[in-house]
Amino acid sequence: MFESMNIQPFLNFFHMHPHLAGIGAFFIVFCEAMAVIGVIMPGSVTMTAVGIMIGSGVIPAGSTFAWAIAGAIIGDELSYLLGIYFKGRLHKVWPFKKHPKWLERSEHFFHHHGGKSIIIGRFVGPLRAMIPMVAGMLKFSQIRFLLAAIPSASVWAVTYMLPGVLLGALSQELPPKVATQFVLWVLFAIAICWLIAWLLHLFITLAWQQIDLQIRKLWQFMQRHTSLRWFTHVLSDPREPVHHLQLTLLFLVLTTWALFIFVLINITSHGFLTFLNKPILNLLTSIRGPALDHVMLVTTLIGDEKTILGSAVLLFIWLVWKKYWYIAFHWLALVALSAGTVIELKHFIFSPRPNIIQTVAETSSFPSGHTALSIALFGFLAVVIARELPPNHRKIPYIIAVCISLSVGLSRIYLGAHWFTDVIGSIFLGLALVILLTLSYRRSHSNHFSPKTFITFVCLIFFSTWLVHCLISYKKQMQDYTLVWPMHTIMLEQWETGDAKVPLYRSNRFGYAYQPFNIQWIGDLSTISQGLLKQKWQPQPVMQNFQGIIRSLSTNSIDHHLPLFPQLYHNRPPVLVYTLSTTEEGAILILRLWQSDISFSDSALPLWIGTIEYHRASHKMISLPHIKNKIPFVSATDFLAAYLTGYKNLQIIYPENKQPPEVKALHWDGKILLILPNDFAVNKKTYIIE
Repeated sequence: MFESMNIQPFLNFFHMHPHLAGIGAFFIVFCEAMAVIGVIMPGSVTMTAVGIMIGSGVIPAGSTFAWAIAGAIIGDELSYLLGIYFKGRLHKVWPFKKHPKWLERSEHFFHHHGGKSIIIGRFVGPLRAMIPMVAGMLKFSQIRFLLAAIPSASVWAVTYMLPGVLLGALSQELPPKVATQFVLWVLFAIAICWLIAWLLHLFITLAWQQIDLQIRKLWQFMQRHTSLRWFTHVLSDPREPVHHLQLTLLFLVLTTWALFIFVLINITSHGFLTFLNKPILNLLTSIRGPALDHVMLVTTLIGDEKTILGSAVLLFIWLVWKKYWYIAFHWLALVALSAGTVIELKHFIFSPRPNIIQTVAETSSFPSGHTALSIALFGFLAVVIARELPPNHRKIPYIIAVCISLSVGLSRIYLGAHWFTDVIGSIFLGLALVILLTLSYRRSHSNHFSPKTFITFVCLIFFSTWLVHCLISYKKQMQDYTLVWPMHTIMLEQWETGDAKVPLYRSNRFGYAYQPFNIQWIGDLSTISQGLLKQKWQPQPVMQNFQGIIRSLSTNSIDHHLPLFPQLYHNRPPVLVYTLSTTEEGAILILRLWQSDISFSDSALPLWIGTIEYHRASHKMISLPHIKNKIPFVSATDFLAAYLTGYKNLQIIYPENKQPPEVKALHWDGKILLILPNDFAVNKKTYIIE
């Protein structure tokens, strides 16, 4: 779809005139912050596009962020002044005369939260553009308004572009052709999602009344006919006997079961959903780090069977002790049904788990018990609690249950315990079970109880069980979820002749072949670093800190136009990154070395694998297939060989017909530079793989 599009002149224009990009960002953010306009403008698309250009180095970050912040503040202030000018007449002015709910919802939010609504509403889509005008209409203090609007507008303007910045930086992990298509597809997907969301909202607004009417008619029809009346009597909610919500829940049970079966069929037949498994797993695995590992592990322990079932037993005992028989019966039924369904499904179908962690469970990967049990049990608790809360507070327990359950599901993929389809299928399974039990629970008056007391005991039971489980098993669980990579031992002679199985390429964060390894270096790392420093090579940070990221986004120096995200091999960043200026204007050499996970049986020195490539400022820009920069790696290995002192080097050449299919797509010249200390014997200088 995007293969024939040429956007390079557009990018070149902004690269040459960055101030115009800043003005464009100002206009976009200004419209987003303006009353009425901001409600209908698809800012998620436009702001993401600006962020992508920042992340990919097309436009500078500092000035663009400054322009965006100015646009947000001025848009807020102008909206505030409009509110002061129109005052109580706003309800009679278009479009509020036609859409009174826009203003009523914002007024209610402002009355409920007061001055805090200027900060809170900033991050609530529909309210963002309306709250400043409502503040002016209600004669909120100008000074207090600015004290709240300026910092919140500044934070919002920057954070709104950050997803695009990250996407732009992530696109640098891909070849130019794929990067362009990736970015354009992302923008297209965001635009489509925005359009779908808008159409869905319109559909719900216009069509839900008709759908609800048909369900109500069916309910009334069943109540009028003697042969069907018994069904409505069994199904109805005593609190609202004439209401048809119970029938709606029944349809939802059938829908979620159908979606679960759909995912199950996709898994068993290796359908299109399964093609998302490896890219999503690889992407989440690529962001693993010690701090995030700890967060995800304590999250996944919330959904662990020992935490869930242990808490469920204690809560059941407490419910029986308090004589909440009806709740206790449904709680026991839900626990037995959900746990039994998960166990039976794991016996009925076997799906292999990802094989990337220290300890891989022998049970089936599908379904994810952590996810299904969390959805079912926390969802049902939300139903029980919400039923006793005032109407305006009933959303809170549902939001908390959804956040906890989805976090558990995300942690299962992140830690490498499950595939994406396992979690999605388990979400539908858990929803089907919790809606089914909700349907049954609402059929009778339950014990009335104090929500505060109930919530206190539920939190105390679950938190205590989770904390004890963490204290007992955290260390072992962390070891079990540690990523592992295969280790190989080879002989020097095998390595020298190319007979050893040394990796030829590394993959990007989606798991696809990205960059050939054209360097294999034997030696002590500190000695290698000292030798490069003597030859005027410049060390670069392996991991970017906050200051480094800001400098990389804002500087014009090509040395700092390196990718924001570290280049990974086996989920590890390089052990060293060095750059060297060249005689060619606007080009440098970048040398990266990674741990190889290969040892020699006849040498104690480690083997490092890496890349040497040319880097130009234009590489930071998105380009299309027919707009090509100079092919990387051409003569780069020869250039490096001239700077080696104290080392011998030889060359292995992989002809195109001997390269793996994944590498052929990278247009590699097939040259690998082997570097080894002077005291190593070398039989000949060049080996051609036959």
